[in-house]
Amino acid sequence: MGEKLFKPMQDTDRISGTRLFKVFDQLQKDRTILKLNILKTGYEGLTIVVGVDTSNGIPYFLVDTPGGSREIIRETGGGRAFFEYSGEDKLQYNFRSVIDKVIGDDIRLKFPEVIKRIQRRRHFRVAPPLGTKMVLNIDNKRYAFNVINFSQGGALINQDSQLHKKSIFYVGAYLRGIDLICKEDFASAEIGIKKAEIKRMEKNSATGKYQYAIQFQAIERKKEAELRIFTYNCQREVLKRRSFLSENS
Repeated sequence: MGEKLFKPMQDTDRISGTRLFKVFDQLQKDRTILKLNILKTGYEGLTIVVGVDTSNGIPYFLVDTPGGSREIIRETGGGRAFFEYSGEDKLQYNFRSVIDKVIGDDIRLKFPEVIKRIQRRRHFRVAPPLGTKMVLNIDNKRYAFNVINFSQGGALINQDSQLHKKSIFYVGAYLRGIDLICKEDFASAEIGIKKAEIKRMEKNSATGKYQYAIQFQAIERKKEAELRIFTYNCQREVLKRRSFLSENS
């Protein structure tokens, strides 16, 4: 979200009225990832806002159809939806809406009455494709970590124990010049992260590998946008495969 838009909201936790149009316009421009929960069905998925429709005098917004949601909507005839997303201020926002119908590849929903800002920070974690790595160079040595899961705010990574050096990798250590690399066609990425901090570390007794929970401390705005798109593409693929397995089980 743009700084100018949310500056007046310093003393409130709700967005309503005409400001909703500005919010949805910004969500579409930024391709902000929204977590969709179709209430009373157990369905959850990630999506993005793709448009606003006021053609018949009633304000609607459209989101991309996540994998598996089309079938749920067809079975239930619509229903209520709950959305969550992380704003550019790193705080969480949520709102409720009513599903109107599916139009092509999009879901059309009624504008919410309010969007609530929650005073806590949280990001949605997703599993990347196998082979996704985080790579960094320390003291002219190249270290490659397997990525277990990640979000816009951090990642859980691991590496073989023989590569672990307590003098380099410890809780509170800063990692710099990291590259998140994935070479899958549906989610290809090479995203540079300037700085991250190790927040948690443990050794997996079963695999003998060290796991590190890292928090991203500095990332360029352009790379942050690429990370959002990568997160979205990964989740879409997970849902697509889950839907395929369900249909063929």
